[in-house]
Amino acid sequence: MKFFHTCKVKTNEEAVIPNNLRYQQLVGKVAAADALTSVRAAHIMLAGESAVNSITRRQSLENFQIPMKRTMMGLYMIEVLVNHQKLQFVLDTGAQVSGICEHAARKLGLDSTSGKMRISSVGGQEKAMRGWIAGSLQVGALELFQYPMITIEKLKLPMIRMDGIIGWDILSTLDFEMDDISKLFIVMKNRYRFDYCNLIKGMFPIMILLDENSDMHLFGMDSGATVSWLNEASALEAKRKVVNEITAVGIGVHGAEQLNLKVFEGCEYRLFKAKIKITNINTGRTDVLPGLQLDGVLGNEIFRNRRIRFINSKGMVLLA
Repeated sequence: MKFFHTCKVKTNEEAVIPNNLRYQQLVGKVAAADALTSVRAAHIMLAGESAVNSITRRQSLENFQIPMKRTMMGLYMIEVLVNHQKLQFVLDTGAQVSGICEHAARKLGLDSTSGKMRISSVGGQEKAMRGWIAGSLQVGALELFQYPMITIEKLKLPMIRMDGIIGWDILSTLDFEMDDISKLFIVMKNRYRFDYCNLIKGMFPIMILLDENSDMHLFGMDSGATVSWLNEASALEAKRKVVNEITAVGIGVHGAEQLNLKVFEGCEYRLFKAKIKITNINTGRTDVLPGLQLDGVLGNEIFRNRRIRFINSKGMVLLA
């Protein structure tokens, strides 16, 4: 019997997140884990405090947009400028720090960083990696100076042609939209008010979703992943049915790894005005912050042929 993974998203009534005890517990849980790390601490580990103190930024326009394309591997890519040279970077909300491929860094003659940063792979393997300092990194009207980026090792997959990734360290400072209809990456100044939050501020985009019973759950958002996955322990606790066990290949900053996974029958969650129904969903790593296990992580399949907006200034993710 074959188990085909599917993800169907439909517009639904708004999933309002109540500010009750359960909500406060979830926010506190994330805050406690997030307090153990920070973008600045990661950059200091990579480049040293003196180099990090030299980072500056300039944004010449509040609102701008960049053409975005979806690759054959299902990743979303934009053109950026590193030291005024055009490169192709993947938009990856699941990457806590931005990175550049070694071939691109060497071609541009970037200075390597003084330290190393430990990066966990999709399979949980840790590796200490050096980085590079970009004198200038331009993402549309946003320009970052003396910006440290982790090294992305060469992937032995010919269909993946990229020069680097724009991670959550940069994306979390913006209100932005990934529009898979018009194929645009849009940065805008938010002008709306909201009565609740469904996005918790931190080193990783963590959202609060409602399940079939309107119970709240913590889910990450990884635009650099094509499919979603569940935390095995949480899925078993929710009495979700295991329908298969598989061996799959996961791709991350360390390259390809073999993973042993369970497949669950399906799940249904609500995020803002979207109802997300996924069948035959795999398990995967969800320990995105120290000591914190999420209930799952959503991949970019949830906004395929749709638009998703991250309003970081208001703690909201919009999907309909």
